[in-house]
Amino acid sequence: MTIEANKVNRPDQVVRDFFNILEKSVNLTQLTDQRINVPTVQIKYFASYLNLHPNYLSNVIKRFTGETVCHWVRIKILSVAMEALKVDELSIKQISFGLYFSDPSHFSNFFKRHMNCTPLEYRESIIIQKRE
Repeated sequence: MTIEANKVNRPDQVVRDFFNILEKSVNLTQLTDQRINVPTVQIKYFASYLNLHPNYLSNVIKRFTGETVCHWVRIKILSVAMEALKVDELSIKQISFGLYFSDPSHFSNFFKRHMNCTPLEYRESIIIQKRE
């Protein structure tokens, strides 16, 4: 096997690393584990963590996935939020702060804008589904 065969395509590695850090940064465990404290889920955070310029990271992710970094972060936050809302022990306030929102109303607005219902309405719909 030659050195060329072992060479990893840099943009492919950047994409893999981005999704790995996104998975570690935004997950259900962080909502219940107070020791985990990632300051933010902005592109600057991911770029800094990966030792990349934010513009380079944005360009690579967009070119190789067809979607922006913001899109993938938004999808991940919504996914974790929906899972967290299934956990009765977690208040909507806890979930919002755990997902890096500075105010629960910002989280509610974000959730409603993308899911067409409030977090409380979503949680109530889950309760109704469980009863049926």
